[in-house]
Amino acid sequence: MEKLSKIAPTIAVEYGIPLREQLMDFGKMTGREEQAKAWIAEWDAKIAEYKPLVEQAVGDRTVSIFDTGSAKEFYAYGSFGRGGDIIYGEFGLKAPPIIQKEAIDSGKGWAKLSLELLPQYAGDYIFISGWTGDESGDSVFEGPIWDNLPAVQNNHVYREESRGFVFSDPISLEAQLKFVVDSLTKTE
Repeated sequence: MEKLSKIAPTIAVEYGIPLREQLMDFGKMTGREEQAKAWIAEWDAKIAEYKPLVEQAVGDRTVSIFDTGSAKEFYAYGSFGRGGDIIYGEFGLKAPPIIQKEAIDSGKGWAKLSLELLPQYAGDYIFISGWTGDESGDSVFEGPIWDNLPAVQNNHVYREESRGFVFSDPISLEAQLKFVVDSLTKTE
């Protein structure tokens, strides 16, 4: 912050602020409040359109969001990017109880996992963020533990490789929304 402040006005933004509030803050900082309000109105209209479709497709089933850091690091996410703001926030879908407790209710946004506990963390639908570019972590998504998960057996695993799946800015959120809706509402 100190070095950047010498180059240009610099503002630190707390991570995890609700998306509408954060966007309005950016709108105020940049003198673009009207554009921020317009984006929020358009976003709310999209959520209102898609939420009933997603709720109908998913019903009472659970959704998990996973990511790996390497072959030794495996994580479940709540509302810490990776579509969580949409899946759990906007659409109000259910996480498995252990993810709800450790990643969402804790306020942390994520939980580090051990492979042995994977079945407890695995929802009926699984989203995987592969943004790290470290393919050594892919071994988590292979083998008998993984293969026996209901989401895997029912073809309800959706992998998004782009870095944009990690963030919660408007451009990333719109791409995440499309991916989440398309994945959950596709007909098989």
